Amino acid sequence: MIELEFKILKVLTYFDIFNYPLLEDEIYFYLGQVPQSEDFSYSLQSLLDAGIIYKFEGFFTLQNNFLHHPLP
Repeated sequence: MIELEFKILKVLTYFDIFNYPLLEDEIYFYLGQVPQSEDFSYSLQSLLDAGIIYKFEGFFTLQNNFLHHPLP
């Protein structure tokens, strides 16, 4: 799972450069490989629980100041 979490973080990091949060389906799409959906969901939730990523109104981001950025 650690490898999948790292890949999720890479996707979010790229889009974070542009202050562009992603929906869960978009993260899954940009992973490049198709993981098992339960592995993906578990990894995403693990990152959320650890406070490494944040979710606001269905969008995922690395920043906890999402309310200061408009939705895409």
